[in-house]
This record gives sequence, C-alpha cells and structure tokens, in this order.
Amino acid sequence: EDVSALAAPGRRFLSLSALHRTLVESGERAASLARDARRRADAVRARIALLSGKRTRLEQVEGRFRDDARRSGGIPRRLLLAADELSVTGWGERSDRRTARLLDEAAEKLSKLSAAARKLGSAMQARVAWEDTRGLPPEDQRMIIFARDRLAKAGGALEALESKVTLLRAKAWARWKASYADRLSRDADAADGARVRADDGAARARRIDAGLRVDSAELAAWETLLGKMEERMTVDAAALGKARADVHRFAAEALAAGRDATGPAIARKERELHRLAGRAAAEWFLEGKPAAADNGAGTPPGAMLPDAIRHLESSIPPPGERAPFMDETLYTLAALRFEEAERRYYGGRDGERKEAPDLAVPTRLFRTVADEFPGSPYGEAALYGLSLCLQEAGAPDNAAAVLEALLSRYPATRYADEANLRLGEHRFDRYDFPAAEAAYRKVRDGAAPEVAITARFKLGWALFLQGRPGEAAEKFTDASLLSTGASRTGGLRDEARRMTARSLIEAGAEREADTFLSRRGAESEGGAVLLEIERLLEAQNRYDEAAAVATRLGAAYPLAPERLSAEEDAAAALRKGGKIDESMSRRGAFYAAFGPGTPWRKFPGRTTAEIIRADSLSMDGLSAAGFHFHAAAREKPPGDRSRVLALYDAFLSRFPVAEKSGEVSYQRAWLLFEDGRKRDALPAFEAVARRPSGARGEAAWYMAVQCAKDLSAPADAKSQGEIVRLAGEYERAFPRGERIRMVLLDRARAHYNRKEWDGAATAAAEAGRRSSDPGERRTAFRVAGEALFEAGRYPEAEGAFREILAASPSDGERADAQKWVGFSMFRSAERFPASRGADAGALFLRIAREFPALPIVPEARFRAGAAFADAGRTAEAIDAYRSVETAHADSPLAETATRRLAVMYEKNGQPLPAAERLERLSAGEKGAEAKAGMLFRSAELYSRGKEEARSRMAYGAAAAVADAPAPLKILSLFRAGESARAEGHAIEADQRYDEAVKLHRESGGAAPEIAGRAILQRAEARLRAYLPIRIAPPLEKTYAEKQQALEACVSLYADAVRVGDAGTVSASLHRIGEALEDFRAAVLASPPPPELSSAEKEEYIFLLEERAAPIEERAVESFRNNVRQAVAADHFDDWVAKSRERLRSLRPAVFGKRAEFAFPTVPVPDFVGITERAIP
Repeated sequence: EDVSALAAPGRRFLSLSALHRTLVESGERAASLARDARRRADAVRARIALLSGKRTRLEQVEGRFRDDARRSGGIPRRLLLAADELSVTGWGERSDRRTARLLDEAAEKLSKLSAAARKLGSAMQARVAWEDTRGLPPEDQRMIIFARDRLAKAGGALEALESKVTLLRAKAWARWKASYADRLSRDADAADGARVRADDGAARARRIDAGLRVDSAELAAWETLLGKMEERMTVDAAALGKARADVHRFAAEALAAGRDATGPAIARKERELHRLAGRAAAEWFLEGKPAAADNGAGTPPGAMLPDAIRHLESSIPPPGERAPFMDETLYTLAALRFEEAERRYYGGRDGERKEAPDLAVPTRLFRTVADEFPGSPYGEAALYGLSLCLQEAGAPDNAAAVLEALLSRYPATRYADEANLRLGEHRFDRYDFPAAEAAYRKVRDGAAPEVAITARFKLGWALFLQGRPGEAAEKFTDASLLSTGASRTGGLRDEARRMTARSLIEAGAEREADTFLSRRGAESEGGAVLLEIERLLEAQNRYDEAAAVATRLGAAYPLAPERLSAEEDAAAALRKGGKIDESMSRRGAFYAAFGPGTPWRKFPGRTTAEIIRADSLSMDGLSAAGFHFHAAAREKPPGDRSRVLALYDAFLSRFPVAEKSGEVSYQRAWLLFEDGRKRDALPAFEAVARRPSGARGEAAWYMAVQCAKDLSAPADAKSQGEIVRLAGEYERAFPRGERIRMVLLDRARAHYNRKEWDGAATAAAEAGRRSSDPGERRTAFRVAGEALFEAGRYPEAEGAFREILAASPSDGERADAQKWVGFSMFRSAERFPASRGADAGALFLRIAREFPALPIVPEARFRAGAAFADAGRTAEAIDAYRSVETAHADSPLAETATRRLAVMYEKNGQPLPAAERLERLSAGEKGAEAKAGMLFRSAELYSRGKEEARSRMAYGAAAAVADAPAPLKILSLFRAGESARAEGHAIEADQRYDEAVKLHRESGGAAPEIAGRAILQRAEARLRAYLPIRIAPPLEKTYAEKQQALEACVSLYADAVRVGDAGTVSASLHRIGEALEDFRAAVLASPPPPELSSAEKEEYIFLLEERAAPIEERAVESFRNNVRQAVAADHFDDWVAKSRERLRSLRPAVFGKRAEFAFPTVPVPDFVGITERAIP
C-alpha cells in the first residue's frame, strides 16, 4: 500500500512534539529556579531569626555579667562590715571549738580555785582571830604558822596559774585573729577577681552583639534580592505554561488527522500479521515445539497455546467484513479453545468447581465453520469436533445427532469407525443393547487396533447383557487375541480374559474351557483364562473347584507362567475353605514345583520377574508352612516337630541369604529350645543374633542369654561368665533394646554370683534406671544395692535402696528396703574420718529421723553422740545421747549414754543434769563404793548448781550406802553439814557434823581430818551463839549462861585439837584464846551494882580486873600453844598469824620483838575450872 500520505503529518507531528518537549523542559527549569529561590529566601529568614535569638541571648548574658560585677564590687565592703560585727572569740568558737572550750574550762576552774583560796584565807583569819583570845599550845601555834605558809604558797601558785591561762588566751586570740584576717583577704581577692571577670564578659558580649548586627543587615539585603528573583521566575513559568498548552493542542490535532488517514490500512495489516503469528504458534504448539529463537527464546511448548489463541482472535475482522482463510482461522481457533478448556478442566481448578469443561466457545466456533462454510475442507473435522464438544459438555444426545449428520453428509468420512464406536457407546449407555450391537458390528476389522479391540470388547458386553454368554465369550476371546499386538489398549486384554472366563462360567462351560480355547485357536490364552476361572470360582466361594482348576492348569499347562498364580490362589482358596493344613502343605510344596532346578524354572521363556516371584512364593511358602506347623506344635505339643524342622532346614539350605532366613533361623532355634535341646538352641540363637542387620537380633541375643541361664548353676563361675558374655553382646548390639532391662538384670545377677560387685552394681543400676515398671525397678535396685553394700560403696548402696522406696513397694519390701538404707547410712557414717565427725553425727541422726523403727536406731543415735563429741560439738552430742536415754530406755546403750551425758554436762558447765544422771545411775550400780561415789559426785554437782537441798539428800544417800568406805560416808555427812550451814540450817548442820564424828569414832578413826573439821564447825556454831551473850543484871543468870556457852564451845574446840589436822588444831587453839578474851572482856564490861557508892564502884572495878587477869593469862597461853604447835609441825596459816598478832598485842614486851617461837611439844591446856577462877 502507498504510505506516502503519512510523511507530512508525521513530520509536522514530530516538530510539534519536539517543541512541546522543549517548552516542558523550560517550564520545569523555571519552576526549579523558583523553588530554589524560595528555599534560599526561607534559609535567609531562618538565619535572621537565629541571629536575632543570639542577640537576645547576648543581651541577657551581658546583663548577667553587669549584675555579677555590681555584686562583686560590693563584696569587700560587706566583708569589712562583717569583720567589724564578728568578735575574735566568736570567730574562735566557730573555727576552733576545742581550743575555745578548753579556755572556757580553764577560766571556770581558775575562778573556782580563786574563790576557794579566798574562802580558805578568810576562814584562816577568822580562826586565828578567835584563837588569839585564848592561849594556844606551842604545837597549835606551829600548825597555824604552817597553815599560813601553805596558804601563801597556794596563793602564789594560783597567781602563776592565772598568768599562764592569760598567756594561753592571748596566744589563742592571736592565732584566731591571723586566721580570720587570712580568710577575709582570700574572700576579698576572690571578689575582686569575680568583678574583673564579669567586666571582661560584658565587654566580649558587646563586641559579639555588634558583629551580629552587621550579619543581620547583610541577610536582610539578601532576602530582598531573593524576593525579586522569585517574582521574575514566577512570571516566566506562567508564560511557558501557556505556550506549552498551545503547542500540545496543535500536536494532538495533527496526530488525530494522521490517524484517521492511515488507520484502516494499518488495521488490516495487523490482522493479517496476527493470523500468520497465530497459525505459526498453533503449529508449534501442536508439534510440541517452543517458540523460535528470535521470537521469545526459551518459551516452553505449552506456553504457545495462549499466544496462538490471542493472535487468532485478533485476526478476526469486525462484523460485516470478509477476510481470506476465515474457515481455517475459525477451525484452528476452535481446536485451540477446545484444548484450552480441556486443560483447564482436567489439569487446573475448574474440575473442582464445575461438573464439565466450559466448551461454549469452541462449540460456537465449530458450529460456525460447519454452518457458514459448507464447502470448506474443514467442515468434516468441524462436525466431528462439534460432537466431541457436545459430548464433553454433557449433551450426549446432541453429540450422537451430530455424528449421525456427519455419517450422512460424509459417508466415506475418515471418522466413520470412531463415529460408529461412539454411537455404539451412546446406545450402550442408554441400555439399547441391540442398537449398540448393530453399531459395534459396523466397525471394520481394518480400523485402528484400539478402535477395533474396543468395538469387539463392547460387542461382547452387549451380547453378554442380552443373555448370550456363549457368543459373548467368542467376542471377548477375539478382543483378547487382537490385544496381543496392540500397544494402547490399557488393561483391556486382562479384562477381556476375565470376561471370557466369566462368560464360560455363566454358560456352564467352565469345565470345557480347554476345548473352547483350542477351537478358537486361543491356546495362548489358556493359562490366563483358567486362572481367571479359578479366581471367579474362588470369589463364588467354590473353593474346592477353584483348587481343582489350579490342578488342571498345572496338568494342561505345566510351564505356563500363570501356574504360579494359580497355585498361590489355590492355597488361598483352601485356606478360605477352612482347609488350613492342606493350604499350608500346598504352599510348602511350592519350592518343589517352582524352585531352583525345576522344569518350570528351566523353561527358556521364563522372565527374571517370574523367577523372582517364584522364589518369593517358594520362600514364603516354606516359611509360612514351617511357622504354621510350628504354631500347631506349640498349641498341641509335641506336634510334628520333625516336619517343622525339615521345612526350616529346606528353607535355609535353598535360601540361606534370603530376607526371611533370619526369622526362619530364629524360629528353628526356638523349636530346639522348646524341644529341650538348649545346648543346640544356644549356638543357634547366637548365630541368628550375629547375622548382619537381623530383625531378630535382639530377641536372639536375649534367648541366648536365657539358654545360658538355664544351663548354668549359681556356684559355677564358668557358666555365670557365659551369661555375662552373652549379656554383654546383647548390650553392645542393642543398647536401647526393649529387653535391655532384663538382660542387664541377668548380667547383674551373674556378676553377683561371681562376686564381681562393681559389675553387678553397674548393670543392676542401669536396669533400674531404664525400667518404668515399679516391680522391675525394685528388683534391679535391690541387686544393685546389695552389690554396692558388699563392695563397701555405702553411699551408692543407700541411693539404690532409696530407689526401691520410690518404686511403690509393698509393706514388707518397704520395711526391708528401709533396713538396708539404714545399714548403708550407718556404714557410711562409720567410714567418715575423725576430721568429719560432725558430718558422721548428722548422718547417724538422719537414720533415726528417717527410719525411727529400725533396730539400729539406738546405736545410730549413740554413735552420733560419740561422733559429735569427738568433733567438739558438745550440744549436738548431748542431744544425741539424750535421745538414746529417753527414746530407747530399754536399750543396753541407754545406761552408757547416761554416763556420757553426765560427763559431758559436767564439762559443759551444766551441773544439775549431770547430777541427776549420776544419781539415776547409782540406783543400778552393784558395787557399794561405786554407788556411794556416784551419789557423792551427784551431791557435789547439785551443790555447784545451787540445789543445796538435793545436794544434802544425795550426800545423805551416799552416807547411807551400807558397805561404802567409811571415809567417803564421813565426808558425805560433813559435806551435807556444810551445805546446811551455808543455807543457814544450823540445827541440821550440827546434826550432820555430829553424825560424821560419831561415824568416825565408830569406824576406829577412819577420817580424823574430816572429823576434826566437823567438830570445829560444831564449836564454831556454839562460838557464834556464845559471843553475843553479855553479863548484865541479873548477873548470876547471865554469868551462868555465858559460862555454860563458853564451856560448850571450848570443850568442842579441845576435842577438835585432839582429833583434827594441823589446820583444825591452829584454828581451834586460836578460837579458844578468842573465846577466853571475850569472856574476860564480858566480865570487865559487866556493870557494877547500882547501890554502890563511887568509891565502892572503883573498888568493884579493881576487883573485876584482878579476877579477869587469870582468864587473860589462859588466853595468852592458848595463843602461845598455837604458835608452838605451828613451829613444831612447820605449819603456818592465817590462824597462827592471828594468834601471833594477839600475843604481840597482849604481851608486847615479851612478844613484840620475837619473830617466831620454837618449842618441841604442844601440850593441850587444861581449861577445867578456868571460869570459876575468873569469877570476880
């Protein structure tokens, strides 16, 4: 076509387009410059605002600097005012408080001393003035002079002290003044520096403010210039926008004119190009090719379908316009649309949403080709395609009508056979079997194999459904024979054979099947048809007949491949018919018919798959038969075990490496085990276990262990070692096996029998940890615990026995486990070293706390006390021993615990509990001496604990022990007396002292020292009663009372001198002298009778002194005798010293200068009648 008319409009359009593009670019540039000007103006305004803020802040800073300078200038003046107002003493009290306080204290004390000195001086002056009125002795005058001298010296010292305090105060004030002046100078200097810095800051702020003012003026000028530039840019942009709109309008008008002139020609050219492209894409799609390299390289073949449809649809002209090749285009488009719909339905999601593919478009297109192009070469194919669309769309009647129209319009059509087949199918589906038969018979023998075979097969069905099974069998046989050379018949051949067998059965001719097949020349189908007959008979529960057919097949076709399936099905039929033994016998004979070396196996046409299947059935038959008869032997022992063994041996000899050989070997070992041949079964099981990747390896190892157990004896170390070996093999091979727990436990028992405690403990503990059954856990941990206990690993044994307690044991098991836990803890505690005594004690106590009912609890508590005592933990030891004493009083250890408690309480400073336990222990003591000793010690402890009443009772009990040593009994009575005396029970004390003295005398002087002290204490008591007695009117009565009291105590003192030791003797002699001195003093202090005159009273007193002199001499003699016996016995104590002092006082001229006296003997003075001689 001529396209020169396109040149002028094209050039005009291109020039206008270039102008329009130039205007657009200019407008964009103007707009960009305007935006840049606005941005700069905004930046200038922001800069001006920032500088204004800085100026404001500078003014504020300058103001603060001026304020600081003003304040700093006034600081020196304020400092001077403050210095004037603050005193030196006030500054010192603030800065040096300690010195100020010391000065104040010194001033206060000095003031007090001055006042005291003035007071003493005034008093002295007054005393001297008063004494001057009287004549003073020379001694007093000397004392006055001495006092005045002392006062003068004190005054001088006071003045010196005042001077010193004044000097110190002056020094302190000077130091305070210097400190204050230094402080004021520093503050003034700091104020001056601050004022100078403030002035400098204000000056810098003024300079910066000037610079900011200049910058602000420059920025304001920039802002004005930018505003003008923005206005110019805005005007230019508006002008360019107007020009752009005009140019755009002119270009659009030119383009529309050119399009109207060239549009139709371009459209026709484009449709032709689309048709060519669509045809090429369709051809590529139908041929399964991808697109050309220059037209979409790498496009897969299936992706060409949418392109072909798109191009072909674009090539269709608008209504009313005719185009060449229209019928071809429409037919091709219809075929592609059909393919697309089929793919979408069967390969996409449409099949899930719709009942049939959407074929409306291809149906319309096929119909258009058939109706509008009657002479088209595509009309025949269009009618056939239309029928397919209608069939797929669910309109079979319409499809059949189209097919009939096709056969009518085109009698010699190439679609005739397919059309007749489809018409037959349609009539078959409508149950019009005679019409279907007629249609199927029209399919020619020379038709495509798939069509011909299908037609014969469906013809057989049509005849079969019309009740003509004999004729149907012939057609089914023909279909089967035709299928031999066909490659696309699917499973139709097998179905044809099956229907042949069914038709023969329906016709009652299954027994003549061999003759029928031979007559039809179908001997090649004989084995397959007989097999199908067998299966149909089996399905009809005619099991014996089915087995008989298998026998016929084997006899008629011994080498047929179907014989294998027939024998298999026969065995299954017999099994279904309840003849299990016959079925298994038949299966057990498979290897004789199909195994290695048989004629069936040697047949030249035998395939590898058939051989493999035959071997599989033979293996399965032998194993299944062996397992069946083995199970029967187990149910009804002994059974035919020799037959089972023969089947197993046959399997293993023919298939030694088969998959099931391991299972067969395992069952064979079981057979030997059940037959009692355990020595043969053990190596058989072990051989099975050692097979690589054997499924029965775990069970085989386990059974090997069981065989070894049955063949072993506990005392036979070798047989037990075999158990250990086999169990170890099991554990290495199957560390997580389901029988691992039982194997571990068996190994643990074997180790235990061999006295290999560690191995037994490890295996049993592992078995217990792996088990979830409480009974198994209890058994395992019991073995582990006993082994660990035997090995001396007591803490671990305890843990094992505790696992038994955690596994819900029965009451008996719980008690036994608790006992073993307690024993283990006890042994663990015993093994603790001495340095861990506290830990051992705590562990012993845990036994008693956790298991209080165990028989070892008393000993555990006792051992806890001993351990705590060895560790120095006295309190814990006491608690442990007390628990033995109280909770286990009937235990033999209770008494020992009580004895140790007594010792520990005494050492721990708790005398009362110790005394109570000694007193309690004494009740069970057999020996008199030991019993009395315990009572005596308990009495001492009671006394130490301030329980004097209980102490005296214990002393009394000790003294009351019949066969106790006399010295101990005497000492007990004496101590009882001492206790009573200490508490003020004088009568009780005197009684105890008297009992002690009597016992001493009755025992022949067993304890003179204690007896002497007892007599001394009795005399002391009487002396205390004697001393307060005064001789006063009535003189006769009081004198007699005083005299009797003196005789009572002096006689006892004399008795103590005769019995007691040196200390008692010195005390008694001194007390006799004191008593005599007291009597003399009482005589001299007795008042004279009131009726006497003064001269008579003086005479009376003189007589008293004369009569009292002998009493004093006897007192001096008693003191002298005390000193003599001390020198003789080389014994000096306080009593001797007191006697010596009394002698020096009473006879200073005789005894004042003698330091000691040496006399060989100490005669006891005779005091009898002394009181009578001393009577005035």
